[in-house]
Amino acid sequence: YEEVYATLDFCDFDLEKGVVDIYKVGSFTSLLIRNRKVTEISTNLPPLGILNSIRVSGEMLNLNHNDILLFFTDGFGEQVVDIVEKTIQKSSFLPLKNYVKFLFKKLNEECQIEDDKTIVGVKILKN
Repeated sequence: YEEVYATLDFCDFDLEKGVVDIYKVGSFTSLLIRNRKVTEISTNLPPLGILNSIRVSGEMLNLNHNDILLFFTDGFGEQVVDIVEKTIQKSSFLPLKNYVKFLFKKLNEECQIEDDKTIVGVKILKN
């Protein structure tokens, strides 16, 4: 028996209703940035493949104009939330692509763990 597992972040966006259902299984904490305030989105479920059967339910969030959702792999260590909170005031005016690059560089400087590191950012814009 070999232990094989995977983490999961899955989002089901309904832009007409202005909501998102976020499903997380064994994945690192995700963040919602709204009005320069950071809210954690997390799960206590183990990664897929650890248990034979698992029931996953989504967390529905209302979406607002300029909301930013950030999803991370665990390679950045445990300091992610603190660093995002410290840097959000200085960098939230950047376009999303530039902000994610800035954040990746800052987190990579702070965490010297040799692991895969990925950030996915989604910004909500209403017409």
